[in-house]
Amino acid sequence: MTISLNYKVERNPIINIIIDGVIVDRVLFIGDPHIGRRFTTGVPSHRIGDREEFLFSTFKRLLNPTDPLITKIVIVGDLFDKFIVNPTYVYDTYEVFKQVSDKIDVYLIPGNHDLSKDVTKKSSFQLLTITVSGLDNIHVIEKNESHTIEYDGWDLHFYFDCYNPFEDCNVEPGLLARLKSTGPLISVGHWDSLSILDKGYIPTQDLLNLSDVVVS
Repeated sequence: MTISLNYKVERNPIINIIIDGVIVDRVLFIGDPHIGRRFTTGVPSHRIGDREEFLFSTFKRLLNPTDPLITKIVIVGDLFDKFIVNPTYVYDTYEVFKQVSDKIDVYLIPGNHDLSKDVTKKSSFQLLTITVSGLDNIHVIEKNESHTIEYDGWDLHFYFDCYNPFEDCNVEPGLLARLKSTGPLISVGHWDSLSILDKGYIPTQDLLNLSDVVVS
């Protein structure tokens, strides 16, 4: 018996969890919803708001998948477009999370648009974190942590790197190797692109070397 992963690289990829050739679970990744972004440049006055409504309805649809094998959804940072957005967007987003099936676990990590270096102010993301705290299947990742999921004796590991505006990406020494030794490892973070930067908030070399899949 073996456990393995496969996927296609696309805007909102789905990773298939496969045991002995059979897909037993699927994980959907949603990148950069940027809820609260306004589109006005070059937009006719009678069309203002249309694109915002379309993008939000797409976000809502993604969180209510029709595929019964999708039991986990990971939102990979930049849920909101700015540190502070109109409270209506926070409320509407909370209402979407309330409607997610209790058969689906949602993991939410912050991105650079969600947090600020001004520690004296609370962000819209932090406000949402408080409001969803009573929803058992919505998991806000507030620090670097790993989650292990068992499938009939097989382990699948997630490592969530929590974006931090005050320090570089860092991983507890030896942690990834220990996780990797007992099953596939999917590492998730809101990193800058290595293809265009040699600095910034980027994953560690160990994270790149030891993960079976890296999602950013």
